[in-house]
Amino acid sequence: MRLTSADLEDQLRKVRDLEGRLTFQLAVLSRALDHQGADLLRDQPINLTAYRILNIVDTWGTISISELSRTCGIDRGQISRTADALAGQGLVRFQDDSDNRRKKLVALTDAGLAKLDEVRPRFLSRNRHLEEALGPEALDGLRLGLKRLSEVLED
Repeated sequence: MRLTSADLEDQLRKVRDLEGRLTFQLAVLSRALDHQGADLLRDQPINLTAYRILNIVDTWGTISISELSRTCGIDRGQISRTADALAGQGLVRFQDDSDNRRKKLVALTDAGLAKLDEVRPRFLSRNRHLEEALGPEALDGLRLGLKRLSEVLED
């Protein structure tokens, strides 16, 4: 079947419409950031989910698998499997929760903190680069917009 100029024009309009949708743009950007983050860890024995877990555990000190899942926005099963792998590498340890025997808490080990200290500068550098690319005004606007979108999605 041969495409006419009208067909091509219609296809181009559809592509522009798709690429102009905010949700599409955010999804593409999120995937690009994930791919870049994975590249930053290419030489490491941890993946991006593991890096995120190490960061969150470092922030909270100890945290449950459920809380990690909510904080990361990642399925509880994937968080649990990744935390188990991190424990197998000696980067985190599990502790019992004195208030709830069924809940297991995740805490960093010294090796986990050392691994985080090794790789975190890469991500901080990327963050600085992105912030500098936006500049202060656009960065403030982006943060405000993201906050508003989060509020709308919580409703």
